[in-house]
Amino acid sequence: MSERTYIGIDNGVTGTYGIIHCIDGVKQKAIFSNTPVIEEQSYTKKKQNIKRLDWKKFGGILKEWKDHNPYIIIEQPYVNATDPRMVKTIISGHRFLEALIITIEWLNIPYRYITSREWQKMLITGTKIPYAKEWKILSTQLGIREFPEFADTKAPDFDGIWIAEWARRSNL
Repeated sequence: MSERTYIGIDNGVTGTYGIIHCIDGVKQKAIFSNTPVIEEQSYTKKKQNIKRLDWKKFGGILKEWKDHNPYIIIEQPYVNATDPRMVKTIISGHRFLEALIITIEWLNIPYRYITSREWQKMLITGTKIPYAKEWKILSTQLGIREFPEFADTKAPDFDGIWIAEWARRSNL
């Protein structure tokens, strides 16, 4: 009997995660949710709040799968530093990623990165992958069709579970 648990993480404080547990390549269980975050006052001079990964809560979720041969796939954070309007998003994504990596390494779970285009090609063949806003709609529409048990989710898209599904289909 071979067991593998694929954990897909859509990087960032508005991201999601998906878990697909398989035995002998057959799905046994799927979990999908918004990634847990905490909100706190920013450490900058400007009075504002920021969101961060709730590493204790997320670490607890990941730890539950530690004995089920987990493999984590993390979507690379946005890095287009040439767009000055995206600086806060870039900083937030990298702050999230650093906390996530520390948590994963502390739990000693193997992981790798993936670009959004790499896993999105699994869903869309022969057409151009749409940009962010259109992608979120498509990801959700296809996600509800493939994973109807998560149709009532409040997630912004289904990216986390699609990343886990990409890993399962890729037989990582």
